[in-house]
Amino acid sequence: MFIGRPTPPEMLVDREEIVNKLIRDLSNVKINPAYAILGYRRIGKTSILLKVKEELEKKGLIVVYYDVKERLGDPDSFLIDLQSEMLNAYKSHISLIQRATLKASELKTSILQKLSTVISSIDEVGVEFSPDGTITPKMHFEGRKSADYAKLFRSVFKSADVIAEKSKRRVILILDEFQDITKLNQYKGLKNILELYRGTLQRRGNVCHIISGSRVHMLRSVLEEHKSPLFQHFISEFVGQLKNNDAMKLFKIVIEQRDLDLDKGSIEKAAGEAVSLVGSHPYYIIMLAQAWDERTSLDKTFDHLISAPTGPIYLYTSYVLAEDLGEAKGGPLLKKIIQIMALAGKPMEASEIARRVGKSQNYLEFYLQELIKYDAIRKVQRGVYELVDSVVSACIARNYGQH
Repeated sequence: MFIGRPTPPEMLVDREEIVNKLIRDLSNVKINPAYAILGYRRIGKTSILLKVKEELEKKGLIVVYYDVKERLGDPDSFLIDLQSEMLNAYKSHISLIQRATLKASELKTSILQKLSTVISSIDEVGVEFSPDGTITPKMHFEGRKSADYAKLFRSVFKSADVIAEKSKRRVILILDEFQDITKLNQYKGLKNILELYRGTLQRRGNVCHIISGSRVHMLRSVLEEHKSPLFQHFISEFVGQLKNNDAMKLFKIVIEQRDLDLDKGSIEKAAGEAVSLVGSHPYYIIMLAQAWDERTSLDKTFDHLISAPTGPIYLYTSYVLAEDLGEAKGGPLLKKIIQIMALAGKPMEASEIARRVGKSQNYLEFYLQELIKYDAIRKVQRGVYELVDSVVSACIARNYGQH
C-alpha cells in the first residue's frame, strides 16, 4: 500500500490542524513566515508537506518541493537539481494559469519567454530548452576546484525571489530532510552553509520557506541554540504520533480497502488491539493493517513483522540501526547499549547501563550523547534514558538482544 512512500494526501488522518495552519499562514500575503516541521522517521511529515503543496497550488501559489536527503550529491548536482525544481514548478504554474486562454503553440512560446526572463535576471545561471519542453539548468561552474559555490548557492535561491517577482505570485520553497544540507559544508565556499542559507532567508521577497527533518535533536540544536545562524528564523512545529482514536481510524481505513470478509465489530476490535501493539505511529499501524490475515491473531502478525528476515519492521529496524549507528561515533559499544536498553524494555538509569556494559558512568556519557544526537535514545529525566522508538526496541529485543 503506502509502505516505503508517503501516504497520499487523501489518506491523512489527524493532521488537519497543522495542515490548515500552514495553508492559512503561507497563503496570507500580509505575513511572510518560515516554518520548520520536525518529527521522527515515518511519522507523516512528508505527507503533510505534500498535502499543503497540493492545497496551496489550488490557491495559485507556486510551490517547490525538494527532498534534500534523497537528491543530495556534490554541490553541482544539488544546485542544478534545485534550480530545475524551481523552474519546473514555475513552468507548471504558467501552464495551469494560461492553458485555458492560449493555444498549445502559444502556450509553449509564453512558457519559454517567461522562463527566459527569469533566467536572464540571475547571475551564473543559464538554461537549455529541449524540443519536448524539458528544462535543463546550466551553471557556470568553470572547474570544480575554482567554482564559487557560495555565489552559485545565492543565485539558485535568488531564483525563487525572481520567480515570485515576475509572476506576482508567492513562492513556497519546501526543503524536506533539511539537516542533510550540512553535508555540503565539506566543499569550498560552503563551509558556513547555514550562514549562507540564513542570508537567503533575510533577503527573500515574496517567498516563504519550509524546512523539515527527521533528525529532531540535530534540527532543534540548529533552530534553538542562540549561536546558530538559524536561531529564531523559523516557527517550529513538532509532528508526533496520532491520537489513539485516529490511529484506529487509519487501521480501519486500510482494512476496509483490502475488502476482507469482516464485520464492523471485528474490525473495531482489531483496531484497538493494533494500537495496543504498536502504539499510534501511522507507519506501524499501516504495516500491521496491511499484513494482517484475519485468520491469524494480530500479535502473531506483529511477531512475524519484527522477527521474519523479510518482515517489514525487521528490515526497517535493520535500516535504522545501520543508518544511525553508521553515522554516530562509538562503534560496537553503541549497539551494545541499544541492545541492553531494548532488552530492559523500560527507561534505564545511566549507572545501570554502565554496569551492564562494564564501563564507568563517566566513560559512558559520550556514547549516550551520541545516541541522543542521532535520535536513537532520549533523556527521560536526569540520568534516565529510553529508546525513542518502542517498536524498534521490541524488534531489537526479539532478534538482537541475545547476540
